[in-house]
Amino acid sequence: QINVAGGKYIATANTTTQTKCAANTWKSAHTVNYGSTSGCTACPTGYGVGAGAGTAQNTCYISVPAGQYLGTANGTTKSNCVAGTYKAAHNVTYGSTSSCAACTTRTKYSGAGAGACSTVSGGYYTTGCNASGNNCTGQSQCTGANYCSGGVSNACPSGYTANTSARKTAASQCQINVAGGKYIAT
Repeated sequence: QINVAGGKYIATANTTTQTKCAANTWKSAHTVNYGSTSGCTACPTGYGVGAGAGTAQNTCYISVPAGQYLGTANGTTKSNCVAGTYKAAHNVTYGSTSSCAACTTRTKYSGAGAGACSTVSGGYYTTGCNASGNNCTGQSQCTGANYCSGGVSNACPSGYTANTSARKTAASQCQINVAGGKYIAT
């Protein structure tokens, strides 16, 4: 008998030469009797593995592009991440699933099928967020007597509504009109 490493097989009887399994096939560690041979098993349809790297069926994997996930174990149907979530390109091993992650905090957002969250631009606030301020789906420009900071639209302090230019990023950009001959006391 000869002990054969995972990812390898005995192609010719009465030899000890262990041959790597071809790409997209697998074989677990096993024992071969003298005078016998062994072979590798094909990965399930849609799954693959590098030559000699398949040591069990669950080492076969399917590649999933960015912005998608595999929701059913042993499946091949990939689905788009919903808006407010993301997933980088990844591999899923046979028998496993993957899922998208939430864009967390008010400063991150994504549309459907995103491979990463985007960071809210200066002078913009995030939209479509859940009650916890996560899973934001877009951004909108701050306008009027508002300023945006940390992905949130804030009203300018009372009376400081003179500057209505868009994309203010701090309360210090809010302005008040002061009549000639008057000043604001501290």
